[in-house]
Amino acid sequence: MSYFSGTTEANTPETPDDVSQTSETMAMANMALGATAAGPARSLAMSMATNAERASFSFAQKTYSETFSAIGRDKYSALSKSTIRTIDDLSSAIKSGKIDPSKITVDVGKINGKGYIVNTRTATALERAGVPRSKWSDK
Repeated sequence: MSYFSGTTEANTPETPDDVSQTSETMAMANMALGATAAGPARSLAMSMATNAERASFSFAQKTYSETFSAIGRDKYSALSKSTIRTIDDLSSAIKSGKIDPSKITVDVGKINGKGYIVNTRTATALERAGVPRSKWSDK
Protein backbone atom coordinates (compact mmCIF):
# COMPACT_ATOMS: atom_id res chain seq x y z
CA MET A 1 0.00 0.00 0.00
CA SER A 2 1.36 3.41 -0.91
CA TYR A 3 2.05 5.98 1.78
CA PHE A 4 0.07 8.47 -0.28
CA SER A 5 -2.91 6.25 -1.04
CA GLY A 6 -6.17 7.98 -0.31
CA THR A 7 -4.69 11.44 -0.64
CA THR A 8 -6.46 14.48 -1.97
CA GLU A 9 -5.03 17.20 -4.22
CA ALA A 10 -4.57 20.35 -2.12
CA ASN A 11 -3.43 22.89 -4.70
CA THR A 12 -2.87 23.09 -8.37
CA PRO A 13 0.61 24.56 -8.81
CA GLU A 14 0.58 27.89 -10.60
CA THR A 15 3.81 27.10 -12.42
CA PRO A 16 6.14 24.09 -12.51
CA ASP A 17 8.50 26.00 -10.22
CA ASP A 18 5.92 26.51 -7.47
CA VAL A 19 6.93 24.84 -4.25
CA SER A 20 9.45 22.68 -6.07
CA GLN A 21 12.62 24.62 -5.42
CA THR A 22 14.69 23.08 -2.66
CA SER A 23 14.86 26.26 -0.60
CA GLU A 24 11.08 26.68 -0.64
CA THR A 25 10.48 22.99 0.03
CA MET A 26 12.85 23.07 2.99
CA ALA A 27 11.29 26.29 4.29
CA MET A 28 7.84 24.69 4.21
CA ALA A 29 9.17 21.62 6.00
CA ASN A 30 10.64 23.92 8.65
CA MET A 31 7.33 25.80 8.92
CA ALA A 32 5.54 22.50 9.50
CA LEU A 33 8.00 21.75 12.28
CA GLY A 34 7.57 25.24 13.68
CA ALA A 35 11.12 26.38 12.98
CA THR A 36 11.47 29.15 10.43
CA ALA A 37 14.24 31.66 9.92
CA ALA A 38 12.08 34.15 11.85
CA GLY A 39 11.52 31.70 14.72
CA PRO A 40 8.50 29.50 15.47
CA ALA A 41 5.72 29.30 12.90
CA ARG A 42 3.50 31.08 15.45
CA SER A 43 5.40 34.29 14.72
CA LEU A 44 4.02 34.13 11.18
CA ALA A 45 0.51 33.13 12.21
CA MET A 46 -2.89 34.19 10.91
CA SER A 47 -3.24 37.29 13.09
CA MET A 48 -0.31 38.76 11.18
CA ALA A 49 -2.20 38.43 7.89
CA THR A 50 -4.98 40.56 6.55
CA ASN A 51 -8.24 38.94 5.47
CA ALA A 52 -7.28 39.58 1.82
CA GLU A 53 -3.95 37.80 2.36
CA ARG A 54 -5.64 34.85 4.09
CA ALA A 55 -7.97 34.40 1.12
CA SER A 56 -4.99 34.04 -1.22
CA PHE A 57 -2.94 31.59 0.86
CA SER A 58 -2.25 28.17 -0.70
CA PHE A 59 -1.85 24.88 1.10
CA ALA A 60 1.80 24.02 1.77
CA GLN A 61 1.08 20.36 1.02
CA LYS A 62 0.23 19.35 -2.54
CA THR A 63 -1.68 16.29 -1.34
CA TYR A 64 -3.05 15.14 1.99
CA SER A 65 -4.92 12.19 3.46
CA GLU A 66 -8.36 12.52 5.00
CA THR A 67 -7.10 11.09 8.32
CA PHE A 68 -5.41 13.21 10.98
CA SER A 69 -2.10 12.20 12.53
CA ALA A 70 -2.19 10.62 15.99
CA ILE A 71 -1.42 14.04 17.47
CA GLY A 72 -4.28 15.66 15.54
CA ARG A 73 -6.70 12.85 16.42
CA ASP A 74 -5.86 13.17 20.13
CA LYS A 75 -6.03 16.98 20.10
CA TYR A 76 -9.37 17.26 18.31
CA SER A 77 -10.92 14.28 20.11
CA ALA A 78 -10.11 15.97 23.42
CA LEU A 79 -11.64 19.25 22.22
CA SER A 80 -14.84 17.59 21.02
CA LYS A 81 -15.04 14.99 23.79
CA SER A 82 -15.69 12.45 21.03
CA THR A 83 -13.57 10.55 18.54
CA ILE A 84 -12.15 12.66 15.72
CA ARG A 85 -10.22 10.71 13.10
CA THR A 86 -10.89 12.43 9.79
CA ILE A 87 -11.41 15.84 8.27
CA ASP A 88 -15.14 15.12 8.00
CA ASP A 89 -15.27 14.14 11.70
CA LEU A 90 -13.76 17.49 12.66
CA SER A 91 -15.95 19.39 10.22
CA SER A 92 -19.05 17.71 11.66
CA ALA A 93 -17.94 18.51 15.23
CA ILE A 94 -17.54 22.17 14.26
CA LYS A 95 -20.92 22.29 12.51
CA SER A 96 -22.69 20.64 15.45
CA GLY A 97 -21.12 23.00 17.97
CA LYS A 98 -19.05 20.34 19.74
CA ILE A 99 -15.93 22.36 18.88
CA ASP A 100 -15.78 26.14 18.80
CA PRO A 101 -13.82 27.03 15.63
CA SER A 102 -11.98 29.77 17.58
CA LYS A 103 -10.31 26.95 19.55
CA ILE A 104 -8.75 25.57 16.35
CA THR A 105 -5.40 26.95 15.24
CA VAL A 106 -4.39 27.39 11.61
CA ASP A 107 -0.65 27.89 11.14
CA VAL A 108 0.56 29.86 8.13
CA GLY A 109 3.78 31.31 6.85
CA LYS A 110 5.20 33.19 3.91
CA ILE A 111 7.98 32.13 1.59
CA ASN A 112 9.23 34.65 -0.94
CA GLY A 113 6.14 36.76 -0.27
CA LYS A 114 3.64 33.95 -0.97
CA GLY A 115 1.41 32.78 1.87
CA TYR A 116 1.03 29.08 2.73
CA ILE A 117 -1.27 27.18 5.09
CA VAL A 118 0.79 24.62 6.98
CA ASN A 119 -1.88 22.40 8.62
CA THR A 120 -3.88 21.46 5.55
CA ARG A 121 -6.30 18.97 7.15
CA THR A 122 -7.31 21.42 9.88
CA ALA A 123 -7.86 24.22 7.36
CA THR A 124 -9.85 21.89 5.10
CA ALA A 125 -12.09 20.88 8.03
CA LEU A 126 -12.78 24.54 8.77
CA GLU A 127 -13.59 25.19 5.11
CA ARG A 128 -15.93 22.17 4.96
CA ALA A 129 -17.66 23.43 8.10
CA GLY A 130 -18.26 26.77 6.39
CA VAL A 131 -15.95 28.80 8.63
CA PRO A 132 -14.61 31.72 6.57
CA ARG A 133 -10.85 32.27 6.59
CA SER A 134 -11.41 35.65 8.20
CA LYS A 135 -12.62 33.76 11.31
CA TRP A 136 -9.66 31.36 11.52
CA SER A 137 -7.54 31.68 14.65
CA ASP A 138 -3.89 31.49 15.66
CA LYS A 139 -4.72 31.31 19.39
